[in-house]
Amino acid sequence: QEVLTYVKDKFTWNENENILDIGCGTGNVTVNVLSECVPADSAIIGADISDEVIKFAENLYSQSRITFKKMDILDDNLWPSWKKEHFSKIFCFYVMQRIKDDRKAYINMFNLLKPGGEALIMVPVTHTVDEIAPYLAKMSKYSKYAEELSKMTFHIAPREDHVSYNHDLFITLGFDVILCKSKVICCLMPSINDFIELYGLS
Repeated sequence: QEVLTYVKDKFTWNENENILDIGCGTGNVTVNVLSECVPADSAIIGADISDEVIKFAENLYSQSRITFKKMDILDDNLWPSWKKEHFSKIFCFYVMQRIKDDRKAYINMFNLLKPGGEALIMVPVTHTVDEIAPYLAKMSKYSKYAEELSKMTFHIAPREDHVSYNHDLFITLGFDVILCKSKVICCLMPSINDFIELYGLS
């Protein structure tokens, strides 16, 4: 929500936007956060690699302007199922740290975007989950969650300068970079269940 509010005024918004949310997971952020920050006549597709979470999202959140569809952003040939240059906006939150080949993923995103389309990609460069989850797993209070907590990781690849790396990669692939910066974000979880739901997919 904070980041969307921060950048949405930097985007150019038109009628009937076609929006793609890559790595939508269970769809709660797509519906409860993203859809509230874009024009009401926008069509949104939430995409994820997991059949299970897509079925969950379809059953719980599908509506006239929001649908869900399986996607592997690393697929060498997306085009039987997806249209090139179809989306006017692409959003991708907390996904790229899990992607083994970020270059290929960004190439596919570039090809999915219409000419002049815009993308917001959030990539965590550090995260306290990697420290907090193992600590919580050892506490007797959360013993029944120990297995799930012990598996949590953000899979962040070590790099000396994530900002320069991503900026240069985007430029190389043909993107015009409006903003590429590091920003500290605080996130408070109301319960251990919310913590696991948000960060528990490894």
